[in-house]
Amino acid sequence: MASRQAGDPPPRHIAGHRPERGHAAGERSIGRARPVASGFVGTVLESRHSNFAAGNRVRGGHLWQTHHVVPGTSLAKIPQDADPLDELGVLGGPGLVAWCGMRIAAVRPGETLVVSAAGGAIGMVAGQLGKAGGARVVGIASGEKAEYVVHELGFDACVDRSTTAVAGGLDEHCPEGIDAYFDNVGGDTGTAAFDRLREHGRYIICGMAAEYNGPESNVGPPLRPMLRKRLRLEGFVVYDHYPEYEAFRSEMQELRRNGSVRYRYETLHGLDTAPEGLTRLLSGQNQGKMIVNLAASR
Repeated sequence: MASRQAGDPPPRHIAGHRPERGHAAGERSIGRARPVASGFVGTVLESRHSNFAAGNRVRGGHLWQTHHVVPGTSLAKIPQDADPLDELGVLGGPGLVAWCGMRIAAVRPGETLVVSAAGGAIGMVAGQLGKAGGARVVGIASGEKAEYVVHELGFDACVDRSTTAVAGGLDEHCPEGIDAYFDNVGGDTGTAAFDRLREHGRYIICGMAAEYNGPESNVGPPLRPMLRKRLRLEGFVVYDHYPEYEAFRSEMQELRRNGSVRYRYETLHGLDTAPEGLTRLLSGQNQGKMIVNLAASR
């Protein structure tokens, strides 16, 4: 199946992709000569697959390039009038990841939820799902993102890690401890949150951005507090939850309609800007879900 991203000139989009290491990715690390994989939204140009026809809008995942020949099993149809940004963001992979993680966290009304990388593509959704469920939500972010999640997304508070030590900020905003922690970064931030979990607290491991470029730690969380406080620590990978996609999409569309979930994107233009977008993403400089519009590509 050949596909080209849609529009006039065709708006072509690839989602920013965060390379992963070890068992979380299940793949080799990116080498200098290897193409980078990412998600995309596009339009079918020609099809030999019975489920697709030329002109269909589709979502899938492939390489950083403007045209693709892919098996039909790797694509999913999307509505012709769908917003391609939302299909890559809040209704796509990042939204699904946040939704699955929050279901595992099982946050109850009145509990305190802490979300790291709160201004990122996943953290934005996780925090708002917590608020929609009646939790008190505290984010961890830096600079403008820390203000954004409070003033625009409705988080109750946010630790600005660029100006405040995370441990001290959590003590200030979570004086009675943390009931659930949605971890996107690992590292010292994760340790500070773990140390402040209350009895029956849940530590949900979604990502470890602070550790991807370094050696894997030989030391995990101490087990005595896990026993004493009856804690639950659980990692998850979204691949295991694809069968739940339709339930996620239905719920998220309603939350978008009623204003419970807001979202933002940062868009660069042209395939040649993709490395810049990836650099901004990995350095935390992005403001929202990172998107590359391929319409300007040559």
